[in-house]
Amino acid sequence: MEQAVSQTEAPRRFNTMLIGVSRLRRCCWRCWGSISVISFSVASRVQEMAIRMALGSRRGSIARLVLKSGAKLAVVGA
Repeated sequence: MEQAVSQTEAPRRFNTMLIGVSRLRRCCWRCWGSISVISFSVASRVQEMAIRMALGSRRGSIARLVLKSGAKLAVVGA
């Protein structure tokens, strides 16, 4: 009986596994995209951040600035 049930459930398990792998792959691509957007944002604003630091801005405020702008771009992209 176990073998009969196992044979009838095998295609369903296989399909479930494929869907899970596909979702995991899409999640990885989304994370990579978000990291790329934040990286691009930082690279394009390096001079601005250097000037802010020279004028006395703290690292925490600059980090918030970068994360806020990156999050805005990621939300618009999503």
